[in-house]
Amino acid sequence: MELKDRLSYLMARRDVPNAAELSRMTGLTQVAIRNYMRGIKVPNAQALVKLAKALNTTADYLLSGTARRPERIPLLSKIPGGEPMYWTDGEFPAGFGEEYLDRGDISDPNAYALIVEGNSMSPRINSGDVVIISPNSPVVTRSVAAVAIHGEERTLKTVIFLPGGRILLQPENPTFTPVVLQETDVTLLGRVVERRERL
Repeated sequence: MELKDRLSYLMARRDVPNAAELSRMTGLTQVAIRNYMRGIKVPNAQALVKLAKALNTTADYLLSGTARRPERIPLLSKIPGGEPMYWTDGEFPAGFGEEYLDRGDISDPNAYALIVEGNSMSPRINSGDVVIISPNSPVVTRSVAAVAIHGEERTLKTVIFLPGGRILLQPENPTFTPVVLQETDVTLLGRVVERRERL
């Protein structure tokens, strides 16, 4: 069974009738989902996490057909730790990256690592540190998380939920300015569950 077959199987099992509904559930385009369903393309890491969440499975199962937790965490790329800016996960399929790190005690099978570039979270997280992101861990007030703003710009900030459906993105470094946005303008990509110094 290939990824396209597992996708169809899980859609049927979860009563997801078509690509349009899966698009609504994941925020991915219908064109992208149809390409995955036909086996034309393999989802990148971010898309795989969204599909896995919507279909109540793991990215590992979608890719390989096994539920086994991978023993390594992929290091995808850098994330702005200063002012928000455009960022890409490198278009790697889930479980793949530029380098790999030991998993340690991280239980999320979809966890991935990013190198922080910038000092807005210093001294807690410094430029050059590696952060482990867990897409399946809930982001609560005071969590440090990777976030997308307006679906484009990415950054790493402390997330504080405010009344009225607003989110405060709080830097640790007082020389950076906090930002308040509507929840609808912020996508929570995953919570930081571990920081590692990069030697």
